[in-house]
Amino acid sequence: MIRSRSVLLSYLLKLKRSIDARHADLTQAICQRFVQSLTDYLSYGHFRLLNGCEAEAHQIVALQNNTQTLLEFTERYAATLAPDLQQLKDDLEELAMALEVRFEVEDEVVVKLIRQ
Repeated sequence: MIRSRSVLLSYLLKLKRSIDARHADLTQAICQRFVQSLTDYLSYGHFRLLNGCEAEAHQIVALQNNTQTLLEFTERYAATLAPDLQQLKDDLEELAMALEVRFEVEDEVVVKLIRQ
């Protein structure tokens, strides 16, 4: 899970740099890889984390809502061949905040699992 998070954060940084440099083709390529990595992370997290332990109800709801937000991003950019760079930048800022929340909730669940 840590490695997957590192990959996601690395892609976010690469996306920011390519958007700031106005490299549309590079941004599109990185965005596609990021979307795939995010999809893999969400799938793994759902099956491994939620099905593998007993999260509290508020944690499950938070992760489900968060998953919906992240899936909306992936749907928006999965097939986009020429994303609007400013819109992508704005969406990535929101996505980064959503990932921060997700990581915090996942960490709470993992800590609880370790303490059991």
